[in-house]
Amino acid sequence: MLAAPENEIFLSIAAAWELAIKENLGKLTTPRDLAEMLDMHDIRLLQIDLPHIEIIRSLPRHHGDPFDRIMIAQAQVERLTLLSRDRYFAAYGIDLIRA
Repeated sequence: MLAAPENEIFLSIAAAWELAIKENLGKLTTPRDLAEMLDMHDIRLLQIDLPHIEIIRSLPRHHGDPFDRIMIAQAQVERLTLLSRDRYFAAYGIDLIRA
């Protein structure tokens, strides 16, 4: 699905932020030039906007991770399908592809 040219792929700025934190903690290694990598793979960066923040007020507390909650809110507001292996995401009724 990620390679299909008809699908537009987004990376949440929240995911990029979380990756940077995990790299700083030594939990993983990320590409040095994230912007270049996104451009090379035609991946659009999804910013956090006020409608994404507003929807968090009404999200049930199935999951406490703030990065995951903002990505769930973004998926709801933007009507996007979320790719994740997180088991809690399905409880939010969003379109989900299990990784």
